[in-house]
Amino acid sequence: MSPKYQLNEVDFIRMLKVLGWTLASTAVAVLISILSQVEVPVEYAFLLPVINTILVGLQSFLRDNK
Repeated sequence: MSPKYQLNEVDFIRMLKVLGWTLASTAVAVLISILSQVEVPVEYAFLLPVINTILVGLQSFLRDNK
């Protein structure tokens, strides 16, 4: 077999990253579909900016650590 078509450790790590991102995006899609069906009381409306802040912080963290 040609070395060009062999999997090495770097390829395996890249494949695991793709699998991780796929699972994470699937989890987010499932959460969005569940949350869209749940009625949230008005008292908890303050949580929306908090959740948004957490998500933006997570996005910045992931972007900086690529």
